[in-house]
Amino acid sequence: DPSGLIVAALSHLEAQPPAADGGRGATTEVLDLRIRLADGAEFPGRVVLKDPDLDLVFIMPVPPKNGGALPTFVHVPLEKGVTAEILDTVVALDRLGKAYDWQPAAIVDRLMAVVQKPRTYYVCPGMTGNPVFRLDGKLLGIGVTRREHDNVEVILPAEDVLEVAQQALAKKEEKPKP
Repeated sequence: DPSGLIVAALSHLEAQPPAADGGRGATTEVLDLRIRLADGAEFPGRVVLKDPDLDLVFIMPVPPKNGGALPTFVHVPLEKGVTAEILDTVVALDRLGKAYDWQPAAIVDRLMAVVQKPRTYYVCPGMTGNPVFRLDGKLLGIGVTRREHDNVEVILPAEDVLEVAQQALAKKEEKPKP
């Protein structure tokens, strides 16, 4: 969203190791959340909505306390009807770590499988937490981890992310809890 609403994989924000019985393990609580922009500027952020079942978290930037303005955010629209087939090439956008000065990176791979039930997922390990695009530039979805049985890394279609994002947009105006 142009207001700065960010979607990410919840599993990248909170540690949730699987329990021995297949259930969720311990969770962590984020006390200090920073949003780093491409130019290195950082802003505090707050969690607006979590969806553990879909492994999504929605974050909003918090305006600076000194009354300064947030930057204008360039957003990627979540469109309905963007699909792909097995063996299609996809590109995930990422950033390297601090040791590599947070440089942009691209992960290029082919879809291993397309799962139709209980919902559509595209299987392509190594893309968790990243936006994943088709070669025509359309956003296919967000890389997440499915934790039902065996922690499979998949791409959740943009259309499904959009449904939850609409809930997050409705909640973004709520005051954060102290």
